[in-house]
Amino acid sequence: MLIAVSTASFSTTKKPSKLLVGTWNVESVDLSEMMSALPEDQREMYQVMKPMMEDLFKSMVMTFKKDGTMNTKITFMDEESSDDGTWALSTDGKTITSTANGNSNEIKIIEMSKLTMKISLEAEGMKIGLDLKKK
Repeated sequence: MLIAVSTASFSTTKKPSKLLVGTWNVESVDLSEMMSALPEDQREMYQVMKPMMEDLFKSMVMTFKKDGTMNTKITFMDEESSDDGTWALSTDGKTITSTANGNSNEIKIIEMSKLTMKISLEAEGMKIGLDLKKK
């Protein structure tokens, strides 16, 4: 999950890693970059699937623990999926590298405060923006 983002802003003087620790719920999903990058003939199909994809991402709960472990849960259509893994924050505080099930992904932090975070990720080659709120 890799997206180039030039800057990240932090609205507090706390270290980004301390801000990150906790449980985050997805509040909103931005699929506009993904939709615009699709070939014209695929946009209609994805437009139909868009509400379902948004619901899937909105069910996501990410928990980052101080010890560098993490858990991601998704509940969709009455089924829960859970992945445990590890996380590391880049020295500039702009990228989270998560590893689960032998796969590493990069999540770009666009903004982060004590209670909210805006991230950008790539899932299956598609760019997705997520706004999260800390529990």
